[in-house]
Amino acid sequence: MKTVVKSGVNTADINRLRPDYYNNLFYKYKAKIENEHPNKKYMIISECQKDQEFNKLNEQEQQDIFFDLMAIERKLR
Repeated sequence: MKTVVKSGVNTADINRLRPDYYNNLFYKYKAKIENEHPNKKYMIISECQKDQEFNKLNEQEQQDIFFDLMAIERKLR
């Protein structure tokens, strides 16, 4: 006789419990970019990439935050 055990995982709970590293980083470095001299903006984006939270993002999120921060750079010129 086979016994079947169904184990359901509610992904909404997992996503809710996972810290939102992307938004934390984006708003932190967006504020720095907006408040600094244009010459320092590339250094700020590089600083973001060295942040510990940046390494916790998956590859797609890392690319997204880089391009989103670069877009802020272009808008402010």
